[in-house]
Amino acid sequence: MFTFQGITVPVMQKKAEKVSKESLEKFRKSLENMEAILEGNLWVAGGEHYSVADIAIAVTLSGPKEAGLTFSNYPNVKAWIKRCEKQLPGYADINLPGAKTLATRVPASIDFSTM
Repeated sequence: MFTFQGITVPVMQKKAEKVSKESLEKFRKSLENMEAILEGNLWVAGGEHYSVADIAIAVTLSGPKEAGLTFSNYPNVKAWIKRCEKQLPGYADINLPGAKTLATRVPASIDFSTM
């Protein structure tokens, strides 16, 4: 999965003035792939229980969620995120503070409504 950090870090490190359209497109395609993977599956690796894959991807997507990405174009991903919030140990107390901090550093040039 193309990470959210791949989009934001160049701008935050002042290596780019704004988020590139190419980076946003890669991120959008990753969301489309995730949507397809979750079709008919509760979890990324399939099965009835979460896996390390779910934990890793949940961490990656929690920053964009806190920054305003609603996942409205990706109903499977949206439902999966809600499952992660409820079922992944440490999601709220360990992961969420960092995700909220990252969200405050997200460049204003990212328009999540196009995703």
